[in-house]
Parts: sequence; structure tokens; C-alpha cells
Amino acid sequence: MDLDPTHPDWILDADWYLERYPDVADFPGTPWEHFATLGDAEGRQPGPQFDPDFYRRCYLPLEGTRPARHYIYEGRPIGLLAQEQPRTAEASRRAMDAALHPARPPILLVGHDAQRAGAPILLLGLARHYRLLGYQPIFILRSSGPLHSDFQVLGPTFVLAEGWHLAGLGAGLPEDIAIIGNTGWSALVMDRLPDTGPRLLLVHEMTDYLRGQELLGPVSRMPRVAVGMPSMVGPLHEALREFSPDGPLPQIDQITPGLQTRPAPRRAVDTVRREIQGLWGDDVTVYLGAGYADHRKGFDRFLAAGAAIVSVQPDARFVWLGEMSAWAQQLADQAIAGGLPLLLPGFRTDAMAWYATAQCYLLTSRQDPG
Repeated sequence: MDLDPTHPDWILDADWYLERYPDVADFPGTPWEHFATLGDAEGRQPGPQFDPDFYRRCYLPLEGTRPARHYIYEGRPIGLLAQEQPRTAEASRRAMDAALHPARPPILLVGHDAQRAGAPILLLGLARHYRLLGYQPIFILRSSGPLHSDFQVLGPTFVLAEGWHLAGLGAGLPEDIAIIGNTGWSALVMDRLPDTGPRLLLVHEMTDYLRGQELLGPVSRMPRVAVGMPSMVGPLHEALREFSPDGPLPQIDQITPGLQTRPAPRRAVDTVRREIQGLWGDDVTVYLGAGYADHRKGFDRFLAAGAAIVSVQPDARFVWLGEMSAWAQQLADQAIAGGLPLLLPGFRTDAMAWYATAQCYLLTSRQDPG
């Protein structure tokens, strides 16, 4: 839904907008008409009460645009902020204290963001699991994203980019609370929280990625780290030794890899199967890839593998589940125009039905350990 040029919203301060952007005076319409049709898409700020850069960085999908439109129609109704609201350490401590449920032992789950991607979905799965065990999940996220409300449903959610004071939040935690961080980015947060109760960092990234993002230092200071593939243990141990040549290193545990799936509802599987049959017929072999389609996930490799496979297996068909970067979308358009049988359903909550329908999972990522 686009902004309605005929119905101004209080988000626009017309005088402020005209002063900030003198070229708007030449527009053949009102300041609101300019903002609704052009300004929001161009990333302009409608007034001092709304910060588009903050909102885009904190809440929008990766490479998302038109922050004001999203705020008016989606963000404001669920309480998302129009701009950063810095809290004091004491206010943050009180907020954390208020988030503790007297009837449920809390567990703190730390994440990078709430984007529609694998790591946040895994963190939501962990939270649901701990709720079933009787715990109350509490989240600290570095930034947010489209899954913001999913986190809020499961437990109190503190987004640092909104202005929460991390040390203040930490001061409000019980001394013996267990903390689980999800991805190497969470080490940046855990490194600044009180070192009291048990804590575990789940690392899904390859060592080269951690080094490139300057995350090895914070990871080296975690007491316990869990990785997902045997090949990750040695390189990570050697890399962490660089930051602690003589001191202690984290205990590194390796979790046995494997795809653990919930059975997909029969109706959902039938719906996906009909969609594939309607597009390609019955006698096809479906190769599935998944994740946020970008260079790190190797989407270009997925397309190249698809072209190679279909040249020797004419019945091969390809599906990529997940949101697309602009780079990936351009490559996909070119591949489809060139004849590659490719379907892009986008981010889907019925992902298990797609897994159940495909015959092969095609992993082409540059930075996934397995």
C-alpha cells in the first residue's frame, strides 16, 4: 500500500520539510504530496519526529525502502519507534527488572536482529523450546526487523538500536541467569554483560567470517562456544589463540550436524505440490536452496549449479526460499530470462512443506559450515 497523497499524516512537518529540502518548492503540489510520491522513496526525512535512517536500520527488511510508509501502516500500530529513544542505565535496569516473571525462571537469549533469516528463526525456535520447559525467554537484540512481533509474543524484547542502555539492562538481570547467544555477533553483547551465571555462544559462522567482521576478540572471551561442524573446531581454536596466547580459551563443543524437521502439515504439503505441478507438471526433480539470497549465501553459485544440472538432467527444477538482495534479484531475472526453471517464493512460513516436496537440498553458500 502506497502513501495516500490526499491524506497527510502528522509525520510530515510541512514547514520543516520545505526548509530542509528547498527543491520541494518547485514541486507542483503540496509538501505531503511530494513526500508521499517521491520523498519517502528517496529517503528524505519528513520532520524532526521521524528518523528514516534509524527506522530503516532498526526495523526494515534487508535493503528495505520507504521507511515512512512502513512506519505508518505497519510499525506505528505495533509500537515501533519513529526515532531512537536513549534510555539511562537506571531506566534500563528498571525495565529489565519489570520484565522478569515471578512464576517462571528467566533465560536470556541474545541475537543479532529479527530479520527473516536462519539465525533469528533458530533463536525463536530455542525460545519456544524453553517456554515449553517452563522458562521465560527474555531477548536482547542488537537491531530488529520483520520478525519483531514474533519475538515480542514469546517474551520481553530489548532492541539496543532503539536506545536501551546495555550495562543498565545487565544490572537488572538475576545473578545466576543463563545466557545463550546466537551467532558470533552476539558475543559483542555478551562481552558487556555481567559474568555470573552459565553462558553459551552458538557460532554458525566460519572462522574467516568472524575474522573479517572483527568478532574473534569477543568470541575468545566467551567461556563456552558451540559450533555445528567438526571442521570448524580446529580453525576456530587456532584463531582464538591469537587473542589469548597465554590465557584461557573458550571450551569449544561441536554439536552433531543434521537437519531436524517438524513434520509438515499434509494440507501445506499438498498446497506446495499443487503450486509446483501447476508451474512445471508432475515429472520433475526439485532442487531447493534457502536463506537470504546474497553473495555470502552463494546465490550466484546456486544459479551456476542449476545451469550445470539442468544441462544433463532436463527434468531438474530449482526453488530458492528466502528474501532476495537486489544483487541476487538481478541475477535471478537474468537466469530466468536465459531459460533456467527457477521459482522464487520469497520468505515462507510454510518452509517445511517446501522441504518435504523437494527431492534435493542444494547448498552453495560461501560461508555456511555445512
